[in-house]
Amino acid sequence: MDVIRRFQDFGSGNDGPKPFRHVTMSLPKGLVAARRLWLRIAKTAIKKLGLDPDRMPWIAVRHTDSVCDHI
Repeated sequence: MDVIRRFQDFGSGNDGPKPFRHVTMSLPKGLVAARRLWLRIAKTAIKKLGLDPDRMPWIAVRHTDSVCDHI
């Protein structure tokens, strides 16, 4: 996946802390969120990490390789 490679390239060659954070969020099996709801969930999680989702770059990638809806 291109987005994964871009993040790997961004952090390569640096033995110190990575300049990004990876978080996986999943819904219970059988539940599926609309895109708009996932956006609210992601922004809320970013805020709970003490960051402002409207003032920093972030991405969310929806995966379909599991039995639960997750980003």
